[in-house]
Amino acid sequence: MRPKLRFAPGQGLNYPAYTFKTLADVCEIRREIVDLSNLSDVQFAEYSMPAFDSGKKPKVIFGSEAKSGRISICGDVLLFNKLNVRKKRIWNVRNSPDNSVCSAEFIPVIATGVLQDYMYYAVSTDKFTKTVEECSSGTSNSQKRITPSIFLEQKIACPCSQEQQKIASFFTALDEKISIKNATLKSFTALKADTMSRIFSQRLSLGTNGPWKVSLLKDVLDVERGGSPRPIDKFLTSDPDGLNWIKIGDAPIDGNRITSVKEKILRSGLSKTRFVRKGDLILSNSMSFGRPYILDVDGCIHDGWLSIKNSKNVFDVDFLVYLLASQEVKRQYRSLAGAGVVTNLNKDLVNKVILSYPTLREQKNIANILNSIDEKIVIIKKQVATLEKLKEGFMQQMFV
Repeated sequence: MRPKLRFAPGQGLNYPAYTFKTLADVCEIRREIVDLSNLSDVQFAEYSMPAFDSGKKPKVIFGSEAKSGRISICGDVLLFNKLNVRKKRIWNVRNSPDNSVCSAEFIPVIATGVLQDYMYYAVSTDKFTKTVEECSSGTSNSQKRITPSIFLEQKIACPCSQEQQKIASFFTALDEKISIKNATLKSFTALKADTMSRIFSQRLSLGTNGPWKVSLLKDVLDVERGGSPRPIDKFLTSDPDGLNWIKIGDAPIDGNRITSVKEKILRSGLSKTRFVRKGDLILSNSMSFGRPYILDVDGCIHDGWLSIKNSKNVFDVDFLVYLLASQEVKRQYRSLAGAGVVTNLNKDLVNKVILSYPTLREQKNIANILNSIDEKIVIIKKQVATLEKLKEGFMQQMFV
């Protein structure tokens, strides 16, 4: 087998033959277990699953904090996750500090016959992941592990060292671009959260003409619960003249507008549901409860939604969707629920929420600012998705 895409090793040179080697041929596993409890006052750099998930930063711990043994590592090492290999918690560690240890849930690998950076990408492919996942064992899908011996039995393609370096450098540069974009995305997400907090706690003024008004939600908005004709399967239709059937799955992951729906229902079901119009707001009352959306379509909603109508024209609708999504409102949901944990919203609870809001002019200013941040976030997410898709495509073509 040959990859579809290769880097030439050098000008005027032919491609050398591809070889396939087991990981046992090109790497060694670190196996030295350290009992940190005997070194209670010593600091260690701990490479653990939580540290990986929190940004790939080792946590500094004292030996007394470790409840079980750790594996000693040093210098350059590749950490491959034993548990749930499909999650690809693969950590390419460079220059680990003195007194470094890793969780026993990792297989710590030292590259001996292949470049470590190349090996990192070779064992990160979907094909490799699928192969080792099929070799995993455990009592359930969430508890399946790969053993070190089975890991070492797996084969990877090994081009010459020059080509390995070019492949590794190419993907490293691509990962750096993705990392920069993700850092920018994180900054804009934090900016939005901070801006919303300052605006809705009234610590940031945008040209207000006086104090914000305060009203019970029921006095300024009309709230109604959705409904569903039953059995719903009897009312679903492909007739273009049917009514749009708005479901949770139609809501975007990013953004706050529902622009299209996947299903329709017969008009005969209208008496059993709630009809909403373009420009209305709907609020999810279960699942991701309390998340508001602006409708860009007419349609009907089931009882997993609440309809929010701005009948008195007190609000700019773009401002209102941010207000209802604010932490100030969500804290009231939790407080009004009594137990502090909200799993379901209802009309009576939502009607008791107290809303603070400025003039319509300032509402529009606030909405414009938050919309501009959201637009940046959407653009960056699309850029990240494009880069990740590009990387996935090249991974499929450069590895076999």
